[in-house]
Amino acid sequence: MDVADSDRVTVEYEVVAVERFGRGPILAVASVLIDIAGVHVLIEGITMRRAEGGQADITVPTYRHPRTGEWKPALDLPAKVWAAISVEVAERATGRVAQLVP
Repeated sequence: MDVADSDRVTVEYEVVAVERFGRGPILAVASVLIDIAGVHVLIEGITMRRAEGGQADITVPTYRHPRTGEWKPALDLPAKVWAAISVEVAERATGRVAQLVP
């Protein structure tokens, strides 16, 4: 498929691994395989952390910028794709149906 010939491509994902942790700020770490029009990308290090108010925060892997020392996201996914992945990771990590917090 030539992406230039179409305004839309199929994006599918699969949570391939979730490792849960019992204590501390990190609740789980996940790996997700994304298929973008037949191109497979494995994202490792998706982190589920404890947040304020008993909520959980799911974040993409990060890296530390060498000049500023600032932590930055290692990838930028469309909000719709990230929202779906976040819910799936939360459900797999907790065993409960998850909902997005607005």
